[in-house]
Amino acid sequence: MERKIQALRGLPYGPNSDRPLTMSEAGVDPVENADDSDHYLRILFGDIGEVVGVDFLESLDPVLLEQYCVMTVQRNEPGGEVLRTLISAFMSAYAQPASSDQAMDILGNLVAIPAASHRAVLHV
Repeated sequence: MERKIQALRGLPYGPNSDRPLTMSEAGVDPVENADDSDHYLRILFGDIGEVVGVDFLESLDPVLLEQYCVMTVQRNEPGGEVLRTLISAFMSAYAQPASSDQAMDILGNLVAIPAASHRAVLHV
């Protein structure tokens, strides 16, 4: 967990960066609240590690992990459980001959969402 938090230090925040979501209140520089954010990220990262495993957590990009965690706070949803449900639902659908093709189609659509969103932002 600490390596993930350290990797985030010094990276820019804001809508024109890869870190548009922050734990700071509107109008407050996220750098000023870095210690508070680190505390909450440790808790959120720990939850994900407990639910889906530390090895999985360690494999994630630190910025993506942070942004995911901040979104779970904003949406008031349990980050680890969301991932567990996603993995379990995919495995259940994929394991059935009648739904494995549909599971792969849905996975492909899910994978395409960030790329389409990124392209839309660039064209605005």
